[in-house]
Amino acid sequence: MVRRLDNLNSILCIDNMSILIHNERENQEIVIAVPHHSFSGTDKLPTVDNRSADENTGFLGNYIAEKLNCSSIIASNYSFDVNKTRSSDYYQFILKNKPFFLIEIHGHKSTNTPFDIEISSGKLERNHISIEFAEILIESCKKDPVLNHLKISGDFNLIYYQATQSKSITDDRWIALHIELPLELRKEKDNSLPPDKGFRFCDHCISAIEKLYTKRNLIE
Repeated sequence: MVRRLDNLNSILCIDNMSILIHNERENQEIVIAVPHHSFSGTDKLPTVDNRSADENTGFLGNYIAEKLNCSSIIASNYSFDVNKTRSSDYYQFILKNKPFFLIEIHGHKSTNTPFDIEISSGKLERNHISIEFAEILIESCKKDPVLNHLKISGDFNLIYYQATQSKSITDDRWIALHIELPLELRKEKDNSLPPDKGFRFCDHCISAIEKLYTKRNLIE
């Protein structure tokens, strides 16, 4: 499938400047956040330590936010780690929206984890939330012949990317989920944009967010 680029997605293709893209949509109780986006082919951010970039995560995060009609913020090619400090414009946007749910989309290409997708709530005491979300995703994806091979975990004790240093994920003012996506959902050979199966996974993710959001709202 050939995906047309709208204005926002065209901006996400820019690879030579730092850009903050934010949208306040109808549903501000959910915020989709992408702190380390870069366009395909840019695997490092221009930070002091040249930290790894999460290639193409902005496209996927924006897709999820549009489908949920919820607020979103994407930091593209930023020169500092925006989710590690409460003074960043990225963090202040989240704070302004006062979300019930914060979903952060990240990317990894690590051999440090046996899982394709890792989900964390940033703290051991909130492990039940990430486990519950992962279980919903696993149940959904196992019925999908394109995605049923993916290994997914939300168990803080098993995952590598625990997000304990993320100020946005560990903030107790909202329920947060830090989702690490593998390269196969973000890039494919001979195509700069995420593959169809990346957006297909996003559809499963949207369904899982809606289910957990509804359930948690009833509990809270």
